Amino acid sequence: MKLNGSEDIRIRKTITSIQRTFCEMVCEMDYEKITVKELCRRALINKKTFYVYYETLDCLLKEIQESYSTPYIAEVKNYKLPKDAEQLVRAFFEFSARQDEAYEKITIAASYHGIRSEMINKVMLETIGKGYPYAKAGISDFQSIIQYRFVSETCLMIYEEWIHEQKKTSLEDVIKLAESLIMDGMNGN
Repeated sequence: MKLNGSEDIRIRKTITSIQRTFCEMVCEMDYEKITVKELCRRALINKKTFYVYYETLDCLLKEIQESYSTPYIAEVKNYKLPKDAEQLVRAFFEFSARQDEAYEKITIAASYHGIRSEMINKVMLETIGKGYPYAKAGISDFQSIIQYRFVSETCLMIYEEWIHEQKKTSLEDVIKLAESLIMDGMNGN
């Protein structure tokens, strides 16, 4: 349940507790192992209370995912490919570096592949949408989608490796590598 600020304080505390507990569990285990029963035990609520606010764990996960994707979309909504590829790469890595461990897990863990795909599709629809402006410049819808997917998948792969190496490489070096690979390919390095 998205909070709008007009809810009773008890409702806000309950929702916040559910979301915080869920994010803690995301960091500890794969999504398939999270249960409503355990979430409720940890959040100190009963199952009926959980179901007042969320139909399923999937609904809660989708809400958490939206809490990450909405501000990201706001940051990148005016960028267009291929013209703004470097700005998109930088925005992705800088945004991702500011996020918490739950974001990292949702973004890179295999058990969150479905929700990650939904995030990518949502960002793609919000940024390139229908009537992509480069169609007028001779770039087909197919080409624009491939460009977007290429940038997205490349950034995600590099981000995943950066997380796995525990962010030992500086953020700036990661961004420069991603920009170089995306803009110039293997020959640019």
